[in-house]
Amino acid sequence: MLFANNYYFDRLRREMDELFSGLAHSSEFPPVNLYSKEHELVLTAEIPGLEAEDLDISSKDNILTIRGERKSVELSDDQTYIKRERSCGKFSRAFSLPRDIDSDKIEAKYKNGVLILRLPIAEAAKPRKINVSGE
Repeated sequence: MLFANNYYFDRLRREMDELFSGLAHSSEFPPVNLYSKEHELVLTAEIPGLEAEDLDISSKDNILTIRGERKSVELSDDQTYIKRERSCGKFSRAFSLPRDIDSDKIEAKYKNGVLILRLPIAEAAKPRKINVSGE
């Protein structure tokens, strides 16, 4: 490549990568699995490269939102990326939940790049047996 070792070109490329890093996959990042258990929904999300305090999770009207920011790793002036595939920047993803949940009892854990959310189903949304009386 003609400009492969040009300092200014590398710097421009880094800045452009940083500028557009969050746009390409914003609607599909982070990848998640959502499944139902008897009394809860469980959501797992793959979000490597963060600390727990970099995540912001909120729930309102059965919409669960995960926000965060993956910070860019800055290279020194004598370093140049050969390949750069890990995105950085802010992300946000919202999910419409299929059941009413008890937002006050949501549990969130982040370990080894995986976020696990336990979303208890609200008592009012749980099925219940209705007794029929006879006359």
